[in-house]
Amino acid sequence: MYIYFFKNNILSLIIFFPILIGIILIINNNVKKSLILKINKFIYFFFILFYFFLFIIILKYYNFLFNNFQFVKYKKIFLYLKINYSLGINIISFIFIFLIFFLNFIIFIRYINKENNNFNFIGFILILSGLNTGIFCSKNLILFYIFLETSLIPMFIIIGKWGGNKKIISSLYFFLYNFISSLIIFIVIILLNNLNYNFELFNNFSLSFKKQKIIFILLIISFFIKSSIWPFHIWLTKSHVQAPLEGSLFLSSIMLKLGIYGIINFLFYLCPDALFYFKNLIIFFSLICIIHIGIIISNQNNIKKIIAYSSINHIGLSLLGISLLTKISIISCIIQIISHSFITCGLFIIINYIYIETKTYNLNKIFKIIKLNKLFSFFLFFFLLFNCGIPFSFGFISEFLIIFECIKYNIYLSFLSSTIIIWSTIYFLLLVNNLIFKKNKKKIKRMKNIKILNYFILLILFLIVLILGIYPNLFIKLLNLNIKNIFKKEIKTKIIKWNL
Repeated sequence: MYIYFFKNNILSLIIFFPILIGIILIINNNVKKSLILKINKFIYFFFILFYFFLFIIILKYYNFLFNNFQFVKYKKIFLYLKINYSLGINIISFIFIFLIFFLNFIIFIRYINKENNNFNFIGFILILSGLNTGIFCSKNLILFYIFLETSLIPMFIIIGKWGGNKKIISSLYFFLYNFISSLIIFIVIILLNNLNYNFELFNNFSLSFKKQKIIFILLIISFFIKSSIWPFHIWLTKSHVQAPLEGSLFLSSIMLKLGIYGIINFLFYLCPDALFYFKNLIIFFSLICIIHIGIIISNQNNIKKIIAYSSINHIGLSLLGISLLTKISIISCIIQIISHSFITCGLFIIINYIYIETKTYNLNKIFKIIKLNKLFSFFLFFFLLFNCGIPFSFGFISEFLIIFECIKYNIYLSFLSSTIIIWSTIYFLLLVNNLIFKKNKKKIKRMKNIKILNYFILLILFLIVLILGIYPNLFIKLLNLNIKNIFKKEIKTKIIKWNL
């Protein structure tokens, strides 16, 4: 009976339970009493256990061989406004929900041994987790927009309150850019309402080619801003540099991918013909992200900026995978998103420890201040290699497949896209030389002993990237089946040939 209840309401629970616990922690944290702090610790520990239980239920009952949305929940709320409480997840949504769960697990491990935890901060992280989960579970366009818009508030507060020295201006950059992006989606909602669209995603609604082009242009600008595609990339570098570690983890692993998720979930269904018509334009912007941003990286000396720019670099490669419009390139795009999330998590955690010891992100100063210990250097070295897409890493699979698909499309395109390997190698050598191999004759302090739980986090991330890189077949087969079935069922256009 209880399992039946959890199974039928699992998506609602995994969305609103973190939000509820987050609000409780924020309210309790304002009462400065030792008893309240102990209660907050207990609440947070209880949340993680229950959150883990909810994810296990999803994992148990999710049918990876089923080609449609699962755990579907539908309830009419405002008929006149066409707002329905419509939830459901497919394989892409499931992957992002797993990433959100994994980030919360990492944050919990980091905070488990701290005596003076800032539960105000943790509360906003939990609210952000719930709202982001709502984005990936929404099957109603207006509900999607509500979750998307409200998710800006906790991240704005996280950067603005707990960020670095320039946190106010960085939080404003983040909010204004993303608010404009959301405003464009709101304009699209108004246009679709005038066309009698019921706002339920993945139905048989179709638009004329002229209307598709209008909707496409608006949505692609919005999603470019969300994913920090050139020329809308300024907000990401400013936000990343000033954001606390947990904010950077959510920015790089989840919020940066919202644009790619939006393209797959909206443009493929609402504007398939326009997507094909404008695909060369998307290829152009993806190449700028790969080449132009790569050149910018080679001139940076701020380690957090380098990783932030490398994220844009890899998002450009994911966008290129989408624009090729083949089954293999779409699968490669999703693999690139996942691998990038795990790798940047590891890199940002490592960079955070370096900053704690040195109080600077400047490459030219760090090697003069501190010498990294061997185990820490090992993780830094290999995560940077993984970011370059070396063989036997998960990122290598996606980069190889996307470049391989480029060869089929255009040999010159494959050459230009493969320059991502050059840019990755440049900043790999830059970071490794300055942080690991560069020696300073003056006496410098050694890195303090890092708690074993922090090494445990890095080890988990390391093994995930390595194992998925060595044994990618099972994962690719699951994506192959689901992507094939989703597109075969939903996209009905004579222009796009999916080679199914």
